[in-house]
Amino acid sequence: MVATATQKRWARRVSQQLAKNYPDAECSLTFDTPLQLLVATILSAQCTDERVNQVTKTLFATYPTAEDFSRVRLASLEKAIKSTGFFATRPKTFRRVAGHWSSSTTAKFRKRSTNWYNCPASAARPLTSCWARRSASPVASSSTPT
Repeated sequence: MVATATQKRWARRVSQQLAKNYPDAECSLTFDTPLQLLVATILSAQCTDERVNQVTKTLFATYPTAEDFSRVRLASLEKAIKSTGFFATRPKTFRRVAGHWSSSTTAKFRKRSTNWYNCPASAARPLTSCWARRSASPVASSSTPT
């Protein structure tokens, strides 16, 4: 989906107004890498950020890299994230994300944030969906290096 000039102007105005009204706004999810932010964002769809942070503290210590997520047994991931909801489907999404993830991918997408919305690894659903945009947006706007 390509934004029109009117949509871009409107988005710029909204962004400026949000920055003015909420100058100290920060992401409440705890993460060290864009991959961890994406995983945390996917988990946060069904529970509070506080719950996600409790779960990801152990999750990211156990599986710190994309390779770790791609190799882990689904049953192990399901057990680790059970308290966040939808624990039977999320591990499949994480494996998909991890399977497509690499430093070069991150660098490529960070150059143009709209690429996150077209990345096949950003979500299990089609990326035109609201869910996928919600998952990709925090990573696209994150300034955290890999």
